[in-house]
Amino acid sequence: MSEVRVRYGADEGITYGGGGGSSSVQHQDLTSSKPNDEYDDDLNTPYSYDPNFNGPEEDRHCTDCFCLILFFVAIAAMLGLFFYAVSISKVNYLYTPTDYRGFLCGYDNTKLNKSLNNSNGYSLDYTDKKYLFWSKPGTKAPDGNVVSECVKECPTEGIFNYSVFHNYWNKHLEENETCYKIDNVTIRATILDPYAVGNKKYVCPYRTTPFLLRCTSTEAIEKADFSNNSKLWDDIEKFINGIGSVGNAYSDIKKTWKHVLCFAVIALLLSVIWILTLRCSAAVFVWIAIIGCFVGLGFFTWAAYYVSGINPNNKSENTDTKYNFAFNNKTNNQKAFTIIFYVLIVVDIIILLLFIFLCRRIKLTIGIIKFVSTVFGEVPMLFLFPLIFFLIMLCWWALCIGIAYVLYGAGTLTYDESKKTDYVTMGWLDMKYSDAIKYGSIYHFFMFLWGTAFVTALMEMSFAGVFSKYYFTREPRDENVGHWVCAKSLGRALKYHMGSLAFGSLLIAICQFIRACLEYIDRKTKAAQQESCFIKFIIKCMKCCMWCFEKFLRYINRNAYVLIAIHGYNFWQGACKAFGLILRNPVRATTVNFVGDFMLFLGRVFVAAICAGCSLLWFKRINNLYYYYIPAIFVFILSYIVSGTFTSLFEMGIDSCFMCVLEDEERNKGSQRFAPPDLLEAMEKPEEE
Repeated sequence: MSEVRVRYGADEGITYGGGGGSSSVQHQDLTSSKPNDEYDDDLNTPYSYDPNFNGPEEDRHCTDCFCLILFFVAIAAMLGLFFYAVSISKVNYLYTPTDYRGFLCGYDNTKLNKSLNNSNGYSLDYTDKKYLFWSKPGTKAPDGNVVSECVKECPTEGIFNYSVFHNYWNKHLEENETCYKIDNVTIRATILDPYAVGNKKYVCPYRTTPFLLRCTSTEAIEKADFSNNSKLWDDIEKFINGIGSVGNAYSDIKKTWKHVLCFAVIALLLSVIWILTLRCSAAVFVWIAIIGCFVGLGFFTWAAYYVSGINPNNKSENTDTKYNFAFNNKTNNQKAFTIIFYVLIVVDIIILLLFIFLCRRIKLTIGIIKFVSTVFGEVPMLFLFPLIFFLIMLCWWALCIGIAYVLYGAGTLTYDESKKTDYVTMGWLDMKYSDAIKYGSIYHFFMFLWGTAFVTALMEMSFAGVFSKYYFTREPRDENVGHWVCAKSLGRALKYHMGSLAFGSLLIAICQFIRACLEYIDRKTKAAQQESCFIKFIIKCMKCCMWCFEKFLRYINRNAYVLIAIHGYNFWQGACKAFGLILRNPVRATTVNFVGDFMLFLGRVFVAAICAGCSLLWFKRINNLYYYYIPAIFVFILSYIVSGTFTSLFEMGIDSCFMCVLEDEERNKGSQRFAPPDLLEAMEKPEEE
C-alpha cells in the first residue's frame, strides 16, 4: 500500500498498521523550529491538530545567530567610540554653567585651550566664581548685550523692589538706563568690571538663591507705575517674575517631594488592585469604555450642530461666538460646521453599526481580559518581573548617557573674535567637533535606539512565554504550570532567541532612526516649506507613513515574539505566522486591540485622577506652599506613568493571550481546547464566520 503523508503540528510521526498490508501516516512538523524540518510559510495555512502539543516547546535551538553576532559587534564598536572620546573629551563643559561668552564658571578657562586670545586683559581664571548670574534681564547673547556673568556668590540683597523704584527710578534713570547710578558696592562687586562702558548700565542685581549653580530669583516683584520707563520695566518684570515663579515652584516640589512619592506608591497599589479586580469587573470597564466613546462622539456631534447653519437658533445675529474658532466670517463658520455635523452623523451611524456587528467580539475581549487578570493573580511574580527589565534598561540608558556625555565634550574649544560687538568686550568660545565625533554621535544615537528596542523586545518575549505557558496548560493550571515560570521564560529567551530579539529590535531601531532624520529635515527646511506647499506636503506625508509603519512593526513584532516563545521559530517564521493568524481573524483582532487599549487608557486616567484629586486636597492644607497645584500636577504625571507601566504589562498579556486563543481555535477545532470555560464560551464563532 502506498504511503500517505498528512500534515500535523507535532514533533513525532504517527504510524498506523493493519490487515494484510501496512499503511503509515507520517507528518511533517509545521510548528517545529528544528533546522531540518520543513516549514510552510503560507500565510493562509492554519495550524493543524496535534494531540501531543502541550504549550511552549522545550526542544528548540538558537535562532538568528547572525543578528546576535551583529548586535554584539555593534555594541563593541560603541564602546570603542567611548574609549576614543574619553581620551580627548572635556566633560566638565557639559554640566558646568557658562557665561555669555561660553567660558566655564568655577574653572580656570586657560586650561581649555592654550590658544585663547586674552588681549583685553581679563582674567579667564574663574576658579572662585562658580555661580552664574543674569545681569541683564530680557536680552540674549550674542546680540551685543551682556546677559550672564560668573560670580563668586549669588546676590542675596536685591534692589529691584518697590521702595527703590519709588525713590530712585523716575528721579535718576533714563529710558535706556537701569540702576548703575545707585551706589551699591556689595552688589557691584559681584559683576565683572561693572564700570566698563559696555557693562555699567546692566548692573541691576535682584535677590537670588543658588540652584544648580545658577542664581535664581527667590521672589516676584511688585509692579509700580513708572511711565517713563515702561519698556525697561516690562523686560525686567517678565524676566524676574518668570524665574521667580520657577524658583517658587521648585521650592514647592522640594517641600513636598516625600508626599509626591507617597502618592506614587498609592498609585502603584491602586494599579495592582485594579488589575486584580478586572477578573470580576472587566465587563464593567469595557462597557464604560464603549459608552464613553459614544458619549464623546455624541458631544462633538451636538457641538457641531450647535454652531451649524441648520440650527434654527443660529438664524439670529445673537449667535454665540465662543465656538467660532475656525473662521472669521459667521456664514462660512456655519457652513463649515454644517458639513462637519453631517460627517459626524455618518460616523455615528457607522460606529453604531460596527458596535452591533462586533458585539459578540466584545464578549471575547472581556473573556481575554478576565483571563489575563487571573494570570496576574495566579502568578504574582509578574508584578515584580518588570523590575529586572527596568534595571537592565536603566543600566543601558546610563551607559548611553555617559557615552553621550563624553562625546559632547570631545571637541576642540575655539575662540571666535568675529562675534565681538560694541558691548561684548571679549569674543565667543565655541566647541568644534571632528567628523569622527560627528558621525560617531550619529552611530551612538542609533545604538541607543537599538539597545532600547532590544530590552523592550526581551521583556515582551519573556511575558509572552509566561502567558502562553499558563494558557496551554490543562487544569488545574496553578499546579501544572509549576514554579519559576517567569525565570524559565526569561531563560529560554536569553538562551535561544536573543538573535531573533536583535533582528526584531533592529527593524524598530531603523524605523525610529529614519523618523528622527525626517524630523531633522523638517526642522532644517522650515523656510523652504513656507515657500513651497509641495515640499511641506511631502515631508508631512513621509513622517506620517513612517509613524504608521513603526506602529505596524511594533504590533507584528510583539505577536511574533508570542509564537517564537511558544514554538521556537526564528524571527521571520514567527512574524509570518503571526501575520497570517491576524489576517485570518482581522475583525476580532481589531476589536480586541481597540476595546482593550481604550479600557487600559481609562484605567490609567482613573488611577491618576484619583491620586491627583486626593493630593490636591492634601496640599491645599499645607500653608507654606506658593502653588499647591504644582505638586498635584506632578502627582498626576507620576501616577499616570506608574499606572501606565502596569497597564502596559496588561496590554502585553492581552496580546499574548489573544494569539494563544487564535492558535488554540485553529489547532483544536473539533477537539478539546485549552481555554477555560468562560473564555471558551466567548471564543465560539457563529456558523457564517
